[in-house]
Amino acid sequence: MNDFDLNLLNKFVLHCNIHSEKLTSELKKCISSNFCINSNNHISSADLELSVSELTLTAFPKDASNIELYSVNIFESCHFGSFIVNHHFIKQNKNLLEDIFAKWIANCWQKAGGMIYKNPVFITSKKSSKRIELITNKAVFKPIVF
Repeated sequence: MNDFDLNLLNKFVLHCNIHSEKLTSELKKCISSNFCINSNNHISSADLELSVSELTLTAFPKDASNIELYSVNIFESCHFGSFIVNHHFIKQNKNLLEDIFAKWIANCWQKAGGMIYKNPVFITSKKSSKRIELITNKAVFKPIVF
């Protein structure tokens, strides 16, 4: 990694740190409302899907049959300002940035009181089969659907 890449990586981490309070606040709302938009829905689990290429975090609450009920935008790329225009860097360092993004989300989840949330919540990525369960911090893999 050259100096330019290290500078961009530091900028990414800095943006995460700057927006920790906002993400923590949004996650607190999700926890307190059980990810519910409609009180008639019974939520059994939720996936927090991150997208490094889009710099977004979207919640997908699921019912007892593991069916996605709707989506909730938690974090959008506009919070990362000009970092989003660094497409080549993001594409080249996708795995590293996903790891940093996922650890940041997990940290904010804990600060938001995630340990008291009763249902399983996973951090996922659009293009990966890996899921990280937030309570145990263990990786599990999504089943492959044909």
